Amino acid sequence: MNVKGAFDAVLPGRLVNRLREQGWPNNLVRWVQSFATNRSIKIRLDGETGPETKLECGLPQGSPISPILFMLYIAPLFWMGKPQSRFGYADDIAILATSNSLQTNCDSLKMDMQETLEWGKTEGIIFDPKKSELIHFYKGHRTLTDTPAIHTGSMNIEVKPGPLKWLGVHFDRKLCFKPHIQILAAKALKGANALRSLSNTHRGIPPYLTKKVAEACILKKCYFASETWWPGRTRTKKNALNNPISISNVVDSHLSLLNKVVITYTKAILPVYKTTNTAVLYEEAKLRPSEIELNLISQLYTAQTIRLDLYHPLRIRAENITKAREYNRTPDTRFARLITALPETEHINLLAFPPWEIRESRAEAEARINGPMGRTKAQAAEDFKAFHTKIPRSDIQIFSDGSKSKSKDGATGGGFVISQFDIQIAHHSFSLGTNTEVFDAEATATIAKAAKALTLASTKLATDLWIFLDNHEAALRLGSHFNGSSQRVFEDFLKLTQAWAVRPRLPYTSSGKICVRWVPGHLDIPGNEIADKAAKEGTKLLFPLNSICTLISLKRMIRTRANKADKQL
Repeated sequence: MNVKGAFDAVLPGRLVNRLREQGWPNNLVRWVQSFATNRSIKIRLDGETGPETKLECGLPQGSPISPILFMLYIAPLFWMGKPQSRFGYADDIAILATSNSLQTNCDSLKMDMQETLEWGKTEGIIFDPKKSELIHFYKGHRTLTDTPAIHTGSMNIEVKPGPLKWLGVHFDRKLCFKPHIQILAAKALKGANALRSLSNTHRGIPPYLTKKVAEACILKKCYFASETWWPGRTRTKKNALNNPISISNVVDSHLSLLNKVVITYTKAILPVYKTTNTAVLYEEAKLRPSEIELNLISQLYTAQTIRLDLYHPLRIRAENITKAREYNRTPDTRFARLITALPETEHINLLAFPPWEIRESRAEAEARINGPMGRTKAQAAEDFKAFHTKIPRSDIQIFSDGSKSKSKDGATGGGFVISQFDIQIAHHSFSLGTNTEVFDAEATATIAKAAKALTLASTKLATDLWIFLDNHEAALRLGSHFNGSSQRVFEDFLKLTQAWAVRPRLPYTSSGKICVRWVPGHLDIPGNEIADKAAKEGTKLLFPLNSICTLISLKRMIRTRANKADKQL
């Protein structure tokens, strides 16, 4: 169903009242009231501007806040009947009914439609019958006369031949998405042929520009919503003996259509002859076959679920699937198969530090850690050595580092060295297994060494705790809130900075602080070289049990898998 003139139908008074009913803060409600009222419009045509007309209702089409306010305005619509069977985005609304009978579904949908239309009348919202569509999902063969329609007092919705388009995805009755792929592939192929006509083996636009156009404008459209419809080449199912077996998803025809588009684009990008080997085309154009690209897109999308809000529907589904995996249940949906294929991964809470909070700018963080800021590594090393001599000898100094083995297992290790009064008082190496990156190891080593420093007896003699590390990005993130990989580690570090200020100390010392400073690596800075050696020793230690995969490590594994499959062509 589609709301007719969606933004124009919003009444400011009712919008404000709805926000108050939903419990939004008063200052936000007052801002929305100011935004939605006292608006006017002028029409400009051929250089002539018409008179100003005051608007009594509606939201501006171009504002990014308008779709959000409209969804809040029609929110009661999604709590009617069975809320789990109602979906919406902007002015597009979908109502789902499931049963063993098409007629039963129609009866259920008819009741939901009547309830929706009656609510629309009370709210001044009209649904466009021309843009309202109906589709039945079923197996077997039926004609259009066998599929019942929905008839209400003011709206009749018939089943139309072909797929139903909703939010850019073409749904067919069997949910095989072949019509969707055919439609998108046909559009992409038309664009590929047009692009190919601009170049040949003698003249044309530069290949790198053609590749940018192909990736940004056409291939993105060709793979649109593949996270939803791509099932993978095979799936696992248990047979009668309860043994897992591999079953084909019958996607060869899908891949054939998409590969034809990709090959056409490689020939548009490269000045090559028609007889050029396919593997050479993929390699030189730096494009992947559609199967590898679809797997990469869907797996990266699944990896992003760990960064969703705790109450996001996909996050809730992912949690339920993970719990079911503990009971060895076979995943029965595309999304479930993708989730169960992931290793145990950390969860990121994006709302731990929401984007509207005031943040430290990158320039401020660079100045805080004395980052490169245009200097060469050699210049930065000389500056650091000069600065290092000025640090009070009583302050605790810690150098840390992370390392990743170049062997097949790709083990990650961390290490640190603690010194005070020019004496090395602690030296430690540890392993983080194969599911972390150097960035994570640096952050973990930092919190481990800071926690260790707090337990030292000589801590009461120090004023400041100095932490030196050569990973620039990790140094920038330490000391501030971070919504990325190893989030828990960075949050724990912030707690340690607070603990340092209230530590037991001698009366003549001040509370001090924990200072993070970047140090250029591999330039013969003694403490950094010792920490680097300790980190490399950590890669050779036994892996920790039940290590959890970090976000950047998960993404690296997915991309490495795609690159490996690409090289095997």
